Amino acid sequence: MLRSLHVPLFAAFATTAAMADTDTLLLDRDLTPLLEQYCYDCHAAGEEEGGLALDIYTTADAIKTDRDRWEVVLRYVSHREMPPPDRRNQPSDEERDLIARYIEQELYQLDPNHPDPGHVVLRRLNRAEYQATIRDLIGVEFNATAEFPPDDSGYGFDNVGDVLSLPPVLLEKYLAAADQILDTAISTDPIRSQVRRIPASLAQIGFNALGDRGDGWVHLISLEEDDAAVELTLPAGDYQFRVHAYATRDGGALKGQGSDTPLVFESDPGPTKLALLLDDTFVTDFTVTTDADHPAVYEARLGVPAGQHRFRAAVARQRGGEDNETFMLNGRVGHQQPGVVYLKWLEIEGPLAAATQRTAAADLSTTGDPIVTQQGDQLLRANGSVTTTFDLPRETEVILRAQAFAQQAGDEPARMQFRIGDETIQEFDVLAPARHEPLPRQRVFSTALLVPRPQIYEHTIRLPAGPHTFTAAFVNDFTDPAAANPNLRDRNLIVRSLEVSPLGQPVLTPAKPAPLAALFAHPDADPTSHDPRAAARAIVAPFTRRAWRRPVTRAETDRLLQLYDLARHQGESFDAGVKLALKGALVSPHFLLLGGAEVTPADATSDDAVQPLDEFALASRLSYFLWSSMPDDELLNLAEHQQLRDQLPAQVRRMLASPKARALVENFAGQWLQIRSLETFSPDRKLFPEYDPVLRAAMQRETELFFEHVMREDRSVFDFLTADYTFVNARLAQFYGLPALTGDQFQKVSLADTPRRGVLTHASVLTLTSNPTRTSPVKRGKWVLENLLGTPPPPPPPDIPELDEPGRALTGTLREQLEQHRDSPTCASCHNRMDPIGFGLENFDAIGAWRDFDGDQPVDASGSLGRRARFESAAELVTLLAEHRRAEFLRCMADRLLTYALGRGTAYYDRPAINEIVSQVEAGEDRFSALVLAIAESFPFQMRRVVTAPPAPDVAAPAVVFTP
Repeated sequence: MLRSLHVPLFAAFATTAAMADTDTLLLDRDLTPLLEQYCYDCHAAGEEEGGLALDIYTTADAIKTDRDRWEVVLRYVSHREMPPPDRRNQPSDEERDLIARYIEQELYQLDPNHPDPGHVVLRRLNRAEYQATIRDLIGVEFNATAEFPPDDSGYGFDNVGDVLSLPPVLLEKYLAAADQILDTAISTDPIRSQVRRIPASLAQIGFNALGDRGDGWVHLISLEEDDAAVELTLPAGDYQFRVHAYATRDGGALKGQGSDTPLVFESDPGPTKLALLLDDTFVTDFTVTTDADHPAVYEARLGVPAGQHRFRAAVARQRGGEDNETFMLNGRVGHQQPGVVYLKWLEIEGPLAAATQRTAAADLSTTGDPIVTQQGDQLLRANGSVTTTFDLPRETEVILRAQAFAQQAGDEPARMQFRIGDETIQEFDVLAPARHEPLPRQRVFSTALLVPRPQIYEHTIRLPAGPHTFTAAFVNDFTDPAAANPNLRDRNLIVRSLEVSPLGQPVLTPAKPAPLAALFAHPDADPTSHDPRAAARAIVAPFTRRAWRRPVTRAETDRLLQLYDLARHQGESFDAGVKLALKGALVSPHFLLLGGAEVTPADATSDDAVQPLDEFALASRLSYFLWSSMPDDELLNLAEHQQLRDQLPAQVRRMLASPKARALVENFAGQWLQIRSLETFSPDRKLFPEYDPVLRAAMQRETELFFEHVMREDRSVFDFLTADYTFVNARLAQFYGLPALTGDQFQKVSLADTPRRGVLTHASVLTLTSNPTRTSPVKRGKWVLENLLGTPPPPPPPDIPELDEPGRALTGTLREQLEQHRDSPTCASCHNRMDPIGFGLENFDAIGAWRDFDGDQPVDASGSLGRRARFESAAELVTLLAEHRRAEFLRCMADRLLTYALGRGTAYYDRPAINEIVSQVEAGEDRFSALVLAIAESFPFQMRRVVTAPPAPDVAAPAVVFTP
């Protein structure tokens, strides 16, 4: 039954077995004399350094029963880490090989005719997989991180079945999620306008705002840009946002900190204004001239996308334009307004009569070679434009809106024109600010205050019936690279969305997302021209095939259609009945669970102990490996025709080229390199004031873009160690001391003639391997051993004190303190491996910035990578890793990626498979695609065990019984 695909792998098994058959080694004759000569001084006769005594293993069976410990012995001996390099009495290379061969002989007695693909546990989708699967299956962006509890991790990854439990509370959340997702995707209830009034005393209020003063009025000042806000989940449409307010001119003018310019009203500071915002987007503002005896209602009409939004009434600082973009007070950008605004209530009415359609920037047609930002905005330069189209059934008034902001430069603000067809109908000065870059000596209260503040720019026009194009164009491009203020060097327009709101037309029923719309649009799915139940089947059956990632039997579809029958019997519409059936598919274990690759003897295709995965299971394993999501139609169709294995190399290349392979960056690289946890690290702000969320985000983005570049460009995996390039934006380039860049966009830059190479010198990795107040050679050395070489040290004994524990007597430089720490034999066994590696990174401080001195002492970055490999710098360290530890790095990469691909930890029986993967990678010039393909073609990825357990009961969907 063995396919040609697996021949090289079985050859690896055969080689291992042949060695044992032809050259059998004996414990007493071959191993024990060498252990007595080189190891017993520390690991025998009561001496148990590192908790290891070797003289207790008097038989080969004893070694087999303690496999994990002897795996460590094998690794230490093979890597020449034991005996310790400072011992004179060292085994020869031949003696080391003999020790290694004996241990391998006893640990890996693998039968080439009966290899083991391992046990893959049936597991649930983790949060990332659930979210991506819903996106691809239904077209709804569901925030699983917010709705589901965090996933546990095992073997370094959160997709490992052993730790993905399924508590009852999560089952309840799956039911609620299915309702939320399908209610968003299939609108079955008429949308009615409502008025929602919220007392200001019950709203969420800002930093300095005072609560109800006793009569329901809440006061806001602009020192901290106080606001009163309410969060609502609403269908898309136009809404009227109202507040009941008045203002006083006195109060609120407090002198702040953090700027050279105090707040002094030497002349009329202007009126007191109240701004209305949707989330962080400025809609409009009003001059509040009314007093306590004459409060007024201030209102604005705005378009609202479907979902949860924050409606805010704020005393916002005045931003936008040259003066306001250079002024900062109390750590906040912009001029503080005078006076106090008092609010009594907030009111949201809608959706109003209007067929509102908002188009996100990424979906707009463009001119002028714009840049798509990380947030999905279109950054227009060189007088570019964005355009959307719409059709009017009759002549009507239309509100045109653009959500936009601008980078400024020169003597005039950025300008935006609205056009219908080729005709310009309105021009705006766009003062809404882009992200602010702090100036020298400006102290920022919070970097969240520096983000862009988009504004809604709108114009109402009467248009005839028929098709139209709506364009927002940037018309006054300008640059001033020499400007002292980095915020005023390049004038650009950034557009986040365009919106068209025809007045007087009925509120649009939200369109079904594309994947569902295609199913409902099928000719057989029309309930007006077919039997409605047959039409429902035409939707439910193909949906369930995609959701369950395999063919669905008629009986399974019939069970789901009982839910449709129940809804129709209760008077629900066709769409409501179909929605209930689809919910049944979404809460089925066939959707929620993955893995469980074992097959029972009753289902096996032969008497072999292992069987190939069926092609649908292979398609799912491949797609969740590379995309963290369900197989697409091409994979499912190939599986259905039994062609996926034959076309596996082409499919792997296609999948790696897909935008969905971004999941491999976020979910594999983020956990392998541990950069996912960067946001949990908090360096001491007094010692490292430049470290803030903006810099942290840039650090993480650098490593993500670097990994993605290696993947997309199919570079050598050794680029992870030695690449002389990286990706930085202006902030990170300045932090690294690289030539100056402008803007937030990341660019590929050369690291030639710099001390940085590969991921090991990325600030993200250097930060997460440090302590809050200082570097940690121990953590950095451990990170290298664990994540690059796959040779982690054992956990420290529980009674070992911290290096910088108060009251300890360690003195001198950090290197000297660690040397004193290693005087303890208990500590030395591990620290002799970790510390000499970590010292090579001492030129980088606790947040990854270069330094020549640690305090007043010159940095000594010398170290060693084993007994024979000395280095003097980080650059020499990464070179040694790539040259002297090449095999270990490849094995580590293979092991880490195989663990992630299988959703289980690797075991001793995977050793031949990993050897074969490494061989294929080397034959493929170490390219990233060669590693991925070798894993996809590997024995444990392709095969499954035959087990004797009875099959699990079919729980596809609950049976529904009702009496007509």
